[in-house]
Amino acid sequence: MEKRLFYLVLLCLIVSCKSHINKSENRGQIDIKVSKIDIHPVEFKINNSSYMGFSGIGKDSLYFFDEFFNHYYHISLDGEVGKKQGGLGRGPGELPMKNPLEARYCVSNNSLIALGGTNDIFIMNQMTNAKRIGYKMDETDVVSYDSATSYTLWPEIVADCDGRYFYYNVTGNDDAVDITRNDYYDKAALLMRVDINSGEVEPIGHYSKYYAENRDRLKHLPFYYFDVADNGDIYVTHQADPLIYCYDSDFNLKRAFGFDGADMNTEYSDPGSTQESFMSAYEKDIQGAGYYYWVHHVDGYTFRSYKKQGAESQDGLQIFKGETLIGDVEVPASFKVVGYIAPYFVTKIICDEENESAKFYKFKL
Repeated sequence: MEKRLFYLVLLCLIVSCKSHINKSENRGQIDIKVSKIDIHPVEFKINNSSYMGFSGIGKDSLYFFDEFFNHYYHISLDGEVGKKQGGLGRGPGELPMKNPLEARYCVSNNSLIALGGTNDIFIMNQMTNAKRIGYKMDETDVVSYDSATSYTLWPEIVADCDGRYFYYNVTGNDDAVDITRNDYYDKAALLMRVDINSGEVEPIGHYSKYYAENRDRLKHLPFYYFDVADNGDIYVTHQADPLIYCYDSDFNLKRAFGFDGADMNTEYSDPGSTQESFMSAYEKDIQGAGYYYWVHHVDGYTFRSYKKQGAESQDGLQIFKGETLIGDVEVPASFKVVGYIAPYFVTKIICDEENESAKFYKFKL
């Protein structure tokens, strides 16, 4: 029980790092065309908002979804906040959800998709009427890496949808599929895939070969991030792997490409074999190491964000066109590209709950 509690606390704290890279494993080309981007911050306020929620690109606008109140707002590129929509309930445009803070959300084709905490999915087409679909976990009592019931949500949730499937990231939820096991990086799934028509659920994916081969020195750096492109391809980046992996919707590898971020501190502590050494390595690296923390593919470009030296105020952003690195530039902290609204690429909204304000960044290439 103490062991499980320890790792639960660790997972809630972790936002990790990266390790020494073998340059021969890098793939792709380098042709730097972008040495700097002109970044424009856009600040705004939302009346009576919790400033707790998620954001992204709908069909043609940036949006913010307040998870506490279940309210939905369109945000213009100039920071103008549209009228409040949604809410909890059974009326038009409302979500009949019992525990909204336990739900996971994304937007696909201007429809809100909400994965509830009570085995249900709500699809709100065009933000008007919610359709409920019960999702079906496997009924087996056998705990294994192939069983959906053997996994639970990561503390930092990423969710996405390709119009047919809803995806979210997971980690092991039992001693038999525990993240500390020697075979975890070989066998564990990365994502849960939910068929939004039938409700069928299955674990898919796997850690990269690089992680499997370097488990002893990467075991305290387990996070990964993903994005589902418009054509259904899944892009994955791990905290400590220089490569970006592109899979099809069945998680068959299509290609891998990538290079180290500029000026990253990649000298990592030895996690050892005890809880004490594990936590010591984590605490040291989280303060002073670099790591990848976001990936997004849009309009033929792949953007990957990373920390350079832990708590530095400036992060790095890699820009790939196809498999070619065309830019590696400095950006503000927590810079997460989420899409393109002509003529700008835009980032995820950053909320400041204490000061009741929010902002995002926009830029052109």
